[in-house]
Amino acid sequence: MPKRILTYQLSDYMPPECACPVEKRLQRIVGVETVAVDTLGETVRITCDPEKTQEQEVQEVLRRCGVECAPITARHAAKQSHAVAHHEQMKQGEHAAHEGAGHDHHAMMERDFRKRFFVVAALTAPILILSPTIQEWLGFQFSFPGIRYLLFVLASVVTLYGTWPFFKGVGKALRRRVLDMSVLVSIAVLAGYLFSVGSTFAFEGVDFYWEISTLVAVLLFGHWLEMRAVRGTSGALKELLTQTYPLCGSPSC
Repeated sequence: MPKRILTYQLSDYMPPECACPVEKRLQRIVGVETVAVDTLGETVRITCDPEKTQEQEVQEVLRRCGVECAPITARHAAKQSHAVAHHEQMKQGEHAAHEGAGHDHHAMMERDFRKRFFVVAALTAPILILSPTIQEWLGFQFSFPGIRYLLFVLASVVTLYGTWPFFKGVGKALRRRVLDMSVLVSIAVLAGYLFSVGSTFAFEGVDFYWEISTLVAVLLFGHWLEMRAVRGTSGALKELLTQTYPLCGSPSC
């Protein structure tokens, strides 16, 4: 009995550490023999017994894992058409990667993290200046009525706006049954923020507004560089594939 191969294209970025848990969940399906989640190539490849495995069940497991993807049909034809389109654009003097940058998910995430980083960095500067701890370290004093409430407002914007991508990632991580970077960042930021809010309005104590702000800024900067590196690596791999497929004449390639 010939085996059936199901291939899916990831529509959202999946951290490499999430691939293994997703593979384990898929391998529990009756009839599934091999599972390969390629986070770099953005594909999920499943080899299964067509009489025992239903594609609807596979898609349901992927959905419960928080994996956003779409089935790939006529895979070889799609690759060939992509290669032909690429070479046609090269003849016209346009680079395919630049042409599709607006539709590339990694490019969108890179722009999002970059924008959030600059906004958070701009808000972190006054938070550092107004922080009593920083003032004590640098040997100056600057205060006015309501300074704590201004710090609260600025830090609240940093927490909600800057950490929002990580908050969204928590739901996906929990559906995949993993504790990844999004969960760790969300717990750390919320713990410091909620304690600081309590020390501002409910009880006497130090606040961690400047620590939270600098942490979020550093994390956004790191993820901006990570998305930039991932996009560059993916672009190089796709460029290599487009150069390989035209040289392959057999359908098995």
